[in-house]
Amino acid sequence: MTRAKTRKSSGSDATADEPVVYQKQLERDQNMTFVNVTPHAIVVRLADGSEQVFPPSGVIARCSSKNIPCSSIEGVPCSKTSFGEVEGLPPPQEGVVYIASLLVRERSARSDVVSPDTGPTAIRENGQVKAVLGFCCN
Repeated sequence: MTRAKTRKSSGSDATADEPVVYQKQLERDQNMTFVNVTPHAIVVRLADGSEQVFPPSGVIARCSSKNIPCSSIEGVPCSKTSFGEVEGLPPPQEGVVYIASLLVRERSARSDVVSPDTGPTAIRENGQVKAVLGFCCN
């Protein structure tokens, strides 16, 4: 199912049973489909103040990880996290951009994967990112 949603306030009409993809009209009449492969809704604040909301698609891309004990400090165990392969990221498709975590984006090294720009321009409330102004790409 393909839906597009722009909002000025919070809310979602997505159901948990169906993957959600969004189409956005780009320059030169190219249709680009965005698929959010994170477990969180991604909110992009546009220049006009409206927000483009990308709810989770139901597909989650992650990186495998392993904790390796490395030392202890004052009796508190410390470990190093080693990240492995990307899991759950669909294969590239013409006209599809996947919204993923920064780690998945970087580890995938794919041009069709973006991540929310959660740097200094991100909009935060009580330390939590509420919206971003754009995406980061490879």
